[in-house]
Amino acid sequence: METGLRTILIALTICSIIGGFLMWVLGRVLTDKKDKMTLSFEVERLKAMISELKTDTDKIELIQRELEIIKEQIKHL
Repeated sequence: METGLRTILIALTICSIIGGFLMWVLGRVLTDKKDKMTLSFEVERLKAMISELKTDTDKIELIQRELEIIKEQIKHL
């Protein structure tokens, strides 16, 4: 009877060690995936910001051209 309990305890100990290792591996994998997802979201956000800045610079250039035209028109008055 005592040997059966020892066997069960040893099997449970081994299962606990294996389970702990698998939990550690799973934690590492999920953390890596979370970091990659976070980086991809950050890259997308930065791309959107760059695109917005490009449209802003285009608007500024257009306004500058309009100002130059208005300046020329004022000079001729």
